[in-house]
Amino acid sequence: MKTGANRAVQLVLQLAATAIAIVLLWQAPRFFNKYSVYLISRILFMGLMAMSLNLLLGFGGLASLAQGAFAGIAGYTLAICRVVYHWNYAQCVLLALLLVALVAGFFGLFSMRCNGTAYMMMTLALANLVHLCSLQWTDLTRGYNGIVGIRGPELFGVSYSSTRMTFYLIALVVPICFFLLKRLTSSPYGMAIQGMRDNKVKMSSLGFNVRLLRVTLTVISSLFAGIAGILMANFYATMGPDNVSVNMSMMCLFMGVLGGSHSITGALVGTGLFLVLENYLSQFTVYDDAILGVLFIVAVFVMPNGILGLPVFKKKFWRGLRGKRAGGGA
Repeated sequence: MKTGANRAVQLVLQLAATAIAIVLLWQAPRFFNKYSVYLISRILFMGLMAMSLNLLLGFGGLASLAQGAFAGIAGYTLAICRVVYHWNYAQCVLLALLLVALVAGFFGLFSMRCNGTAYMMMTLALANLVHLCSLQWTDLTRGYNGIVGIRGPELFGVSYSSTRMTFYLIALVVPICFFLLKRLTSSPYGMAIQGMRDNKVKMSSLGFNVRLLRVTLTVISSLFAGIAGILMANFYATMGPDNVSVNMSMMCLFMGVLGGSHSITGALVGTGLFLVLENYLSQFTVYDDAILGVLFIVAVFVMPNGILGLPVFKKKFWRGLRGKRAGGGA
């Protein structure tokens, strides 16, 4: 049981680590070329999307294929309000996240009785619905042409619309979201959703409102996916149907499972590995997607708990190793 002092120390250490991560990321343009900065940016906002999925899948036990749809809703809302109606950036972001929360809340209530494969199929239907809307609701989304010319925010007279300035924005927001997700999963609420994942009946008998937990989890997860969608729209300065395709959600699932679905950190690790491999393989073959698919199948069989689920990344492994060394030394 952690004391109040231990929790305070842990909070300070996490805040310090977050600040250090932001400062280090901000130095990247000084040491890496433009393409490397571009790749790091993709890893960060796609990693945030994968983190939102791991919150839902690994901690809540709900496999979703709709994270790309929630990111797309937020991205399209930002694009429409910013480009078509010329709203203030803060207003666009607030409306985008509000719309995502409303859609997620309604979906969470509508899918209340669905679990397992049935829930995943419902999320797939939602993802397809959003994708079809982006294609066919041309008066609003401009169809295949997409919405081009999305401007970033302006803070203290500095415009964050260029690729480099957008990177600084992404490098600020994603570590903060990572910190919030880590705090959330280790909080009493995080323990409650894990209990819901393991045994809903027992949690209900203990007095927890499992339905409320499930809906709030869906909304919180979608909000982080929405933030990723906003960052994605800022980074590309455009929103089109490709940004909300089902493939985007499949990529998130792949990256989350590859790194370890029961870990927020695993989502970021899996995203980095996936995108680096994708970038490397695409330089040598046109069959990079097929190779990545085979690697995913192999990874699921070899590492069912993901990269961070390997024994070498667990404390018990190192404690046992130190114990053996101590015993051998004795």
